[in-house]
Amino acid sequence: MLIPSYAILEKEYQLLKSTLSKVNSPVVFAHNDLLLGNILYNQKQENVVFIDYEYTAFNYQAFDIVNHFTEYAGNYAYFNLFTNVLENIPLYIKCITEQQSIS
Repeated sequence: MLIPSYAILEKEYQLLKSTLSKVNSPVVFAHNDLLLGNILYNQKQENVVFIDYEYTAFNYQAFDIVNHFTEYAGNYAYFNLFTNVLENIPLYIKCITEQQSIS
């Protein structure tokens, strides 16, 4: 079957909802498409700009983080770098958390 039944989708939705509510990932207005090409770094100004907002919507904050690394490893085939990326996820999350507490 190409598309699962409503009952199966509802069960998966409830499982995701239950699991995500336990990981302290609030629902925020998210980018939802943080692939590498949508993140621009200006070395002279030392700042980052996000572009391409067509998929923005409310979503779990963790989705943007996980989706970024999924896109990084999958679509761009940087598999040899992915291990280093995984090692840095805790640092990435720490930086985001610290920035949010400053804002």
